[in-house]
Amino acid sequence: MSWTLCIDLGTSFTTAVIADEDGCKFVEVDGGRRMPSVVNVDQAGRLHTGRQAHAMAALDPTGAIRSPKSALAAGEHAVVRSRDVRTVDLVAAVLRRIADEAVRTRSSPPARLVLTHPAGWDEGGVRRLTAAALAAGLPDPSELYLSEPEAAACWYMHSAGQDIPLGSAVAIYDLGGGTFDATVLRRNHDGAFDFAGIDGEPWLGGQNFDKALERVILDNARHIDAGAYTRVFGSGWADPADAFAFREDVIRVKEELSTAQFSDVRVRGFPAAIRVTRGQFVEAISPDLERSFDALVRVVETSGIAGSRLAHIMLSGGSSQIPVISELMTQVFGRSPQTTSDPKGVVVLGAAAYGQLKLMEQQLHRPAAPQQVQVQPPAAGGRAGTPWYEKEAAIVGIGVGAIGVLGAILGAIDRHRSTVRLY
Repeated sequence: MSWTLCIDLGTSFTTAVIADEDGCKFVEVDGGRRMPSVVNVDQAGRLHTGRQAHAMAALDPTGAIRSPKSALAAGEHAVVRSRDVRTVDLVAAVLRRIADEAVRTRSSPPARLVLTHPAGWDEGGVRRLTAAALAAGLPDPSELYLSEPEAAACWYMHSAGQDIPLGSAVAIYDLGGGTFDATVLRRNHDGAFDFAGIDGEPWLGGQNFDKALERVILDNARHIDAGAYTRVFGSGWADPADAFAFREDVIRVKEELSTAQFSDVRVRGFPAAIRVTRGQFVEAISPDLERSFDALVRVVETSGIAGSRLAHIMLSGGSSQIPVISELMTQVFGRSPQTTSDPKGVVVLGAAAYGQLKLMEQQLHRPAAPQQVQVQPPAAGGRAGTPWYEKEAAIVGIGVGAIGVLGAILGAIDRHRSTVRLY
């Protein structure tokens, strides 16, 4: 049985899904659905990935590239341990690790590869991503690329498309680890979907929030004990492992503040716990949140969608789960946003839905025995018979109703790419 590998290369974590005739299944690496994207280059120049790379970085951070995706977007090379490393090789190591785990559960390599990328990437970034996939021994993804907002739209339309009234629209707020996208999809009166607009910030995400929170922690430490602050933080980190541990604490505090009103940090050499409140965190990230909301409001306004015609606002990406975002969304738009139980998996699941649709499209147009694909001609009165996607629904394991909505989305993506340039 042929199958498709769908990969969402994230700034902090990478997720993947296997899609075949039976449906979709997450690829698990080291016992989890989300593999750390970090790559560690050891003293001999060997590349390590996943949890092993993360553990090595804790002991020797000088060999760590925390975000190969960001490095790939920035250029051809990165400097690690005073040596030039091709960013294509860093990303290829991540993709190869995912592919190895996926192939281990199958009897054959993938026949197709769907890869997602930020909407704001230039041609060079996408070209390097293709090179990384080929270097990892994967199929050429050139025909199955999907921007992250397009993938998120695919998934949300799959899960909620039939609930969107004709003539209304849905906005998607997708805030990940390193990028932000705002998308508006409009459902026309004939039931088809169109991308009414995409906007965003290609360098805005959870990493910005980490840096803002780090400044809060350091400022609080200075107020607790100025002398100890100068001694511990004043001239930089003497031990790179301490710097890595501090960054890990920053991420932990950020996540804890999503459910708690405060969190404490202990730093080796500092005499007291450093407390950070949720209010301090929210104040620190407010400028970045304002940029994201400006982009969302801008794309809603430029799309020509009146507020009363906005049926849903949907959240995607791990960083979108910060509580203040939902609160601000309610204040700005007068309604609560919707999300899924796994907002971090929205993009890769949308990529899987897209890959299955493209497969059905290919099967529809390939030479086949008449009984394999029978599309009825228009019936009396001009109404079409059973749509092709209903005939093919059993092949890919997606519900017929959802296939109809996704078919409309596929058309919207094709029209969007031919008429609109992403920001």
